[in-house]
Amino acid sequence: MQLKQLEDNVGLPLFERMGRGVALTDAGDLLVHHALRVLGEIKDAEANLQGLLGGETGQLSVGLVSTAKYFMPRLLAQFSQAHPGIEVQFSVGNRESLLQKLQDNAIDLAVMGRIPVEIDAHAEPMASHPYVLIGPSDHPAARRPPLRPA
Repeated sequence: MQLKQLEDNVGLPLFERMGRGVALTDAGDLLVHHALRVLGEIKDAEANLQGLLGGETGQLSVGLVSTAKYFMPRLLAQFSQAHPGIEVQFSVGNRESLLQKLQDNAIDLAVMGRIPVEIDAHAEPMASHPYVLIGPSDHPAARRPPLRPA
């Protein structure tokens, strides 16, 4: 009943009913996009108001690309211990989904390998990527002097 009222208020169908399930229409998808942005702005306002109180409180939502899930949870746990008043949440997704979440203000930070040029964002390097070549110890290249990147 509430979904029907929402559709009536918007004036467009927001859901396609398919058997027992529903899927978003284009209008529904657009409404979700804007609703997430509004909720993100409210969350930012709450965090900023809490900051005025002078305490370290609030929430931090971090999106990770799949490769970051191997090292970031440990770093986020350390951050949580150092800042117990801040609730840290993280989610794992692909690059495109994280960029969309950043645009929608659904996450505060994203950890990814390449600086996004698709959106207006500020990027800070946090570590160098340790590229190495790995091969069998009896391979002929293992007896040679170290290789230069060139």
